[in-house]
Amino acid sequence: MTSLKFEKLLSAAIREWPSFFDVIDCQVDADGRFHFPSIWPYPHNIVEAHLGANDEVLVRHLHEAIGQAVRGAAKHVTCVRLSELRPLTIQQYFEIALRERITPECGWEPRDFELINEYFSANKPAEEG
Repeated sequence: MTSLKFEKLLSAAIREWPSFFDVIDCQVDADGRFHFPSIWPYPHNIVEAHLGANDEVLVRHLHEAIGQAVRGAAKHVTCVRLSELRPLTIQQYFEIALRERITPECGWEPRDFELINEYFSANKPAEEG
């Protein structure tokens, strides 16, 4: 990744996903949690190709944010088109992860924290719209 602008990061990440998901396989467990077997492997499989990359911390959490947005949409429809997801929603999920779930205890290196700080310097936070 060369640019830290969210729009460019998202555009590159979305290209690694299928353009749509048929989520007719939705399952709801006894606790009311939704499970989507057709979606589940994607963020994890995509991220594997980026393990050890200089921008892994951003790529990993951006793909998890995309997966979260896909799963959220899939609760209400039988087909999710990635082009119809709201970029602002994905950015919100992504930035929450960067702020709240990235800790030294998770094994991230000082360079990862520097990259996160660079990301926030280059972008207007999602909550500001």
